[in-house]
Amino acid sequence: MKAVTWQGRRKVEVRSVPDARIEQPTDVLVEVTTTGLCGSDLHLYEVLGAFLDEGDILGHEAMGIVRETGSAVHALAPGERVIVPFNLSCGTCFMCGRGLQSQCETTQVRAYGTGAALFGYTKLYGQVPGGQAELLRVPFGNTLPVAVPHGPPTLHTPPTPWLESAVQAPFRCPVTFTAVSRHTARAWRHAVTT
Repeated sequence: MKAVTWQGRRKVEVRSVPDARIEQPTDVLVEVTTTGLCGSDLHLYEVLGAFLDEGDILGHEAMGIVRETGSAVHALAPGERVIVPFNLSCGTCFMCGRGLQSQCETTQVRAYGTGAALFGYTKLYGQVPGGQAELLRVPFGNTLPVAVPHGPPTLHTPPTPWLESAVQAPFRCPVTFTAVSRHTARAWRHAVTT
């Protein structure tokens, strides 16, 4: 598959890399259809280069279509569109249960004293392959990805790229924003699509 990779300070290239694949029964394999650049990606370009390895796949904002699910995934099915939050959170630990997904105890990177692991964002945050690729392995398939409705946006449904930033930031960064529970996000998504 093709992916945006870090090749050194101020050097980012699209390269061929091994295809992402299901590794755990709770994984989901997503074909990325939309990805974005965030201001924090600029830190990877230069400042945080010391915490990257040549070939690391970048990108922590992605959306796409579920192509495959692990044997223990029951919340999603192939063909569903999803938003993939940028931080990896299990949805079941003490911190996730209190709406603090950015401090997930399951994916926390204790070696560096940072919060939950992030897609495509340095050793400081778990060095997890990112979403600026054709395929993305998403762990915690029953709790992490958020399904979005099919079809074009209407007056009642904002465009999906807008949803990505608007839903992810307050939903996944409770340290910076007021936490929004997963149930509230699902209820909001249902309300704007009916």
